[in-house]
Amino acid sequence: MNNCPTHATASSRIISGALAYLSMHLDSACPRSAYLATLLLGRIADDPENDAELRAQARHLADIIEAGNGHYRQPARRVWRRAVRQPRPGACASLTSDSVQPGVPA
Repeated sequence: MNNCPTHATASSRIISGALAYLSMHLDSACPRSAYLATLLLGRIADDPENDAELRAQARHLADIIEAGNGHYRQPARRVWRRAVRQPRPGACASLTSDSVQPGVPA
């Protein structure tokens, strides 16, 4: 394990984040919380500076989350599109070509 205080602080923040997302997932079965917990647990498991037992347990827990209940999926990326709004019928009745009088500015 690395004795660097910066690594210890970053590692403890990642661990606390993983536990927070895991508890949210267990509370609400939220797939996004499961995804984020798995992502952070993977970072813990892949960090060679962490203790070997911690890395093994993080990998094991990430595998359990991924296999659990069949509802785990990586959330789809949202694509924000600007909706093309169609005027409601009758909403622009005063602006139709029938209501424009010749020679009178609109």
